Amino acid sequence: MVVMKTLRYKTFQYPPTAVSNVPLAEFDFYINNLVAALREHLNWYQNYPAVMKYPANRKMYKQFQVIIRRLTGYLSGEEKPVLWEVKKHDLLWWRIGELVFTGQFSSVHCLSCGDRFVFDQCKIENWSIGEGLIVSGGRNLVCPHGHLLCHVEEWNS
Repeated sequence: MVVMKTLRYKTFQYPPTAVSNVPLAEFDFYINNLVAALREHLNWYQNYPAVMKYPANRKMYKQFQVIIRRLTGYLSGEEKPVLWEVKKHDLLWWRIGELVFTGQFSSVHCLSCGDRFVFDQCKIENWSIGEGLIVSGGRNLVCPHGHLLCHVEEWNS
């Protein structure tokens, strides 16, 4: 039997602040899916060499490499899920949002009701705030009881 190792990623209220940083949920992601998504992102950088001219992009590229090494280390070592807890959005967060909304996680534990769910039990809700030329929006993933599990801002005008 093949054991699929997971990484537990805790999501927080958005926007995260120093005063109110409320944990929402803990997602269990298959580490091999995370590594594949991050490698895909690195390939994007490699396909656009002009992007690598900028020091900030080179730094981000190296940080993605470090995260991939860390995750592949988990694959060869620990059996239990690893908790990746961040108080602010890190580089891994930018890829996790995509995995959340495509259902590429094994389960999610809602910290409001204490129940565990799979993607098909959850609901995706679109949101927007503002008016005129000052509008932003994105998607939320909510549990069957209506509790917020993940909040992602995907566009801003």
